[in-house]
Amino acid sequence: MKDTMKKDEKPDQWEALFGKLRKVEPAEPKPFFYARVQARLARRSEPQQPVPAWWFRPAYAVAGLALLVLLNLAVAVGYQNPADSPAPAESETYDGFLTEYQLLQYNWDTADE
Repeated sequence: MKDTMKKDEKPDQWEALFGKLRKVEPAEPKPFFYARVQARLARRSEPQQPVPAWWFRPAYAVAGLALLVLLNLAVAVGYQNPADSPAPAESETYDGFLTEYQLLQYNWDTADE
């Protein structure tokens, strides 16, 4: 019996809700709404700029790929292996640094005294 009461109550609740909604005024569009919609549709119907014909030609794709390969080869050939590079100058080594700043002559053990 409780089930029938709940079923009967639901339509009344919905009717009350719909009654409240009927009292609400319908929304009004902003001024010139129709003109704005027509302008937007006209803009969409304008022809798009087509893709250039050269974009689809394979010769340009092959030329671009060849350029990329040449650049990679130039980098690979220009790369110097550290074993092939000349020996660094004396000032670029640790011993050269110590000699240049005369740090070998300084006695670090007696520096604290």
